[in-house]
Amino acid sequence: MDSLANCTQLQIFSIASNFLEGHVPASLGILSSQLDTLYLSENKLSGSFPSGIENLTNLTRLSLYNNRFTGEIPEWLGCLKKLQTIWLYQNNFTGFLPTSLSNLSQLGQLLLRSNKFGGLIPPGLGNLQMLQHLDISNNSLHGTVPKEIFGIPTIFLIDLSFNNLDGRLPTEIGNAKQLSYLSLSTNKLSGDIPNTLGNCESLKYLEQLDLSFNHLEGEVPTEGIFKNATAVRIHGDRRLCGGVLELHLPACPDMPSKSTNHKPYCTQSSDPLVIIVLIAMVILVLLFWRGKHKRKSLVLPSFGRQFPKVSFSDIARATQGFATANIIGRGRYGSVYQGKLFQDGSDVAIKVFNLETRGSQKSFISECNALRNVRHRNLVPILTTCSSIDSNGNDFKALVYEFMPGGMCNGRSCIDYSFGIVLLEIFLRKRPTDDMFKDGLDIVKFVEVNYPCGISQIVDLDLLQDEVEFPQGSRSAMKAKDLNCLISVLNIGLCCTKVSPNERLDMHEVAARLHGIKEAYLREN
Repeated sequence: MDSLANCTQLQIFSIASNFLEGHVPASLGILSSQLDTLYLSENKLSGSFPSGIENLTNLTRLSLYNNRFTGEIPEWLGCLKKLQTIWLYQNNFTGFLPTSLSNLSQLGQLLLRSNKFGGLIPPGLGNLQMLQHLDISNNSLHGTVPKEIFGIPTIFLIDLSFNNLDGRLPTEIGNAKQLSYLSLSTNKLSGDIPNTLGNCESLKYLEQLDLSFNHLEGEVPTEGIFKNATAVRIHGDRRLCGGVLELHLPACPDMPSKSTNHKPYCTQSSDPLVIIVLIAMVILVLLFWRGKHKRKSLVLPSFGRQFPKVSFSDIARATQGFATANIIGRGRYGSVYQGKLFQDGSDVAIKVFNLETRGSQKSFISECNALRNVRHRNLVPILTTCSSIDSNGNDFKALVYEFMPGGMCNGRSCIDYSFGIVLLEIFLRKRPTDDMFKDGLDIVKFVEVNYPCGISQIVDLDLLQDEVEFPQGSRSAMKAKDLNCLISVLNIGLCCTKVSPNERLDMHEVAARLHGIKEAYLREN
C-alpha cells in the first residue's frame, strides 16, 4: 500500500473478488485524496473496520461486503459526506448503527444485512433524502420500526426482516409513495396492519410486501397491494383475518365497540381493607398539609425532611384515571403521566411502574436510591414516591417528579427522561450555563453542529493530549482511537437529549453502549 502514495491522481482502487486475508493496513489512508471508489469486497479480510478510510474525503462508493470484518462501525464514517453507496453486508460487524450516518445527505444505498448489529434503528436515517435502497435485514436490531424512514421521498426498497423489531407498524408507511418492496418478516411486530398500506393512491408502486412471521392481528385490508394475494406474504400471523378470498384467512368476528372492549386502567373496588388503607393514606396527607398556607409555587421538599405522602387514589385522580392523553413518555418499566397533585394543583410528572414487567421492582428501588443520594442542577428533582396497592389490591409503585413547563427545558426534554446533558458537560468541561451559550445556542446544539467532524475542537483538551512516550506513528494511531471513543460517547449524550421521547435511548441501552465503548477501547489499546 505504501508504494501507492505516489499515485496522486488515483480515483478507483479495487482488489475485490480475490482470496486476500488478514487485516487491512492503516496505510490505506495514504491513497490519493482524489479516490472516488474503494472496493475490498469478496475476500477473506478480517479485523476491525479499516482505519485510514476517514482520510479519503472524496470517497463516493465504499464496498467491504462478504469478508470477515468484526467490531463496530465508527462514527467518523458520517464525516465522508460525499458517500453515495455503502455496502457492508455479509460480515461480522457488531455494536450499534452509527447515528452519524444521517449526515450523509447524498447516500443512495445503505446495505448492512447479514451482520450482528444490535440496538435501535436510528430515526435520523429519515434525513437521508436521496436514499433509495435500505437493507438492514438479518441482524439483531430491536425496538420499533422508525416512522421517519417512510418519509424519504426516494425510497423504493426497505428490508428489515429477520431482526427483533417489536411494537406496531407506523401509519406513516403510507407516506413512502415510491416504495415498491417492503419486507418486515420474522420480527416481533404486533397490532393491526395500518390501513395506509392498502391505500392505492398512496402506494402506487408497491409490488412486494412481506409481513410474515410476526405477531400481527386484526383485519387485513382488501385494497391496494392486498388485492393481489401473490404479492403479499402474511404466513405465520395467525391472528389475522379477513382480506381477499385468495389469502384463505378466517372471517373476522364482529368486534365490540371500543367503549366496551377495553377495561379502564384502574377500577373501583369494594374491598373493605383496600378502602380502609386508602382512607388512612388520605388522612395522612391531610394531616401533613394541615395548618400550611396554600403555596403560590411548588416547593421542593428538602432531603432532610419527610416527603409528602400520596396514595394510589391521589395519583389516579391526578392523572384522570391514568388517561392515555396524559402520557408524556414511555419506558421499559412503565409510563410517565402529566398530572396535577398537591393542594396547589401544580403540574407534576408521575412515573408509574408496570410491575408485571420483569425487573421493574428492582428498577423502582434503584431509582429511589439514586435520586435520594444524587443532586445535580440538570437532574429533574424528585418530589415524592408512592409504594402502595391499587384499587384491585395489586402492588402499585410510582415516582413523582417536578414537571418542566411544556415538558421542555431550554428547548430540550428534562425528564430523560438529563443524563445526556451531564455527559456532554463532563466531556466538554463546560457548564450548560456557560456565558458562551446564549442567543438560542445551548450545550446540545453546540455539540450537534460540531458532530462528528469537529469534536476534536470542542472536547476537553486534556482528553486528547499527545502521548509523548510513543513514536510518532503510534501517537497518531492512539489519538485516532481516543477521538473515535469520544465521538461514540458524545453520540450517546446527543441520543439522550432528543426532543422526541421516542428517539431517546432508554438507560439499559445507554449502559450497554457505554460498556461496549469501554470494552472496544480497552481491546484496541
